[in-house]
Formats: sequence, C-alpha cells, structure tokens
Amino acid sequence: MEKLKKRLFYLFTGELASACVFTLVYIYFVQAFGTYGSTGLLFSLFILVFILIQGGLYWYVKWQVAKGKKQVPGPQFRRILAAARKVNQILLIAGAVLIVAEFIWLDKTVPIALAVTGVYGFAVIEYINYYHVQLTNYRGGRWKRSSIARELGRSR
Repeated sequence: MEKLKKRLFYLFTGELASACVFTLVYIYFVQAFGTYGSTGLLFSLFILVFILIQGGLYWYVKWQVAKGKKQVPGPQFRRILAAARKVNQILLIAGAVLIVAEFIWLDKTVPIALAVTGVYGFAVIEYINYYHVQLTNYRGGRWKRSSIARELGRSR
C-alpha cells in the first residue's frame, strides 16, 4: 500500500508540476520574444494545461483514497470526469479549427507553426492517455485502458 501511495503522489504532483512548467515556459516565451505567438498557441497551451490539471486532480483524489482520508469516489466523481471528457473533446475540436484557420488566413512563421503543432499534439496525446488508453503501456498487441477510462466504465 505504501508503494501505491508513493506512486499516486508522484503522479498527481508530476501532472500539476507539468502544468506549471508549461505555463512558465510560455510566460518566458512571451517575455523573451515580446509576442504571445499566436491565438492557436495560447489556446493549445490552455487545452494542454487544462487536461494536465484534470489528470493531477484525478490522481490527487486517488492518493487521498489510498491514504484513507477520503471515501472511494462515487457516481458524482464519474459524472465530473465524463463532463470533463466532453469539454476536452469540444476544446480539441475548436483548437483544431482555430489552428487550421490561423494557418490559412494569417502568415505565421515556421517556429510559431511548429510550437503550435507541438503543444496541440501534446494536448491530444494527453487526452488520449487520460481518457482512452495508456500510451506507454502496450502489451500483447493491445493498449491498456487508462485509469480514467476504467473509472468511467464503472458508471455504465
């Protein structure tokens, strides 16, 4: 049980630290280059940080349960996760439309285009990793379902 608590602590602090680091890097970018880059970059970063915070909060709740400080989350917790998944889908679709529109109608430099694509791609990867399958866990020709996907499957 102690090993599980340490792992859950590592997961929740790592996700929240990642959200902070990405935000700080973006703030540095704005200060260093005197520009916010693009609306697509800002929106992609928002999506990424939003998803990372969800992951951090999910692992925080699981850590609290493992420590015995909270009860096992019930249906309300799963409803919140399901709503977050839908919001993420809407944000990712809106982000894709915004990025494509921005690239078509606005002249963006290659570094900005690469940054937008990279941050948006990472947001998509994190969404898949949290709400569908663990992208780092491929065994026997199959991906392992993510913890949140299993949690949402319990509500059916």
